[in-house]
Amino acid sequence: MRRSLPGDGFVPFIKTDAAINPDNSGRPLINMRGEVIGINSQIYSRTGGYQGLSFAIPVNVAQSVEQQILAEAVRLDHAAGALIDNVEKGGAADRAGLESAATFCWP
Repeated sequence: MRRSLPGDGFVPFIKTDAAINPDNSGRPLINMRGEVIGINSQIYSRTGGYQGLSFAIPVNVAQSVEQQILAEAVRLDHAAGALIDNVEKGGAADRAGLESAATFCWP
């Protein structure tokens, strides 16, 4: 599945000194203030080991892709609005004609 990325497909990876291995790839990269700034993703190693240049996907790129995935999951062109999880029969939402996402998104 294709995702649109900023800069015509160029992903501005963050170079980090975090060792990337199968146990922490996909985990958050956190700055000194405890903020998530990226997702650890890959390592370039001349030897094939865990020593080399490590890279993380910037959090804003990951969030953009997440929104695209969520929109596709509910068959929308782009992420917008609110996703309704449950509508109580006879409740205000039901009387207003709202439906839960499950009634129109999944077979």
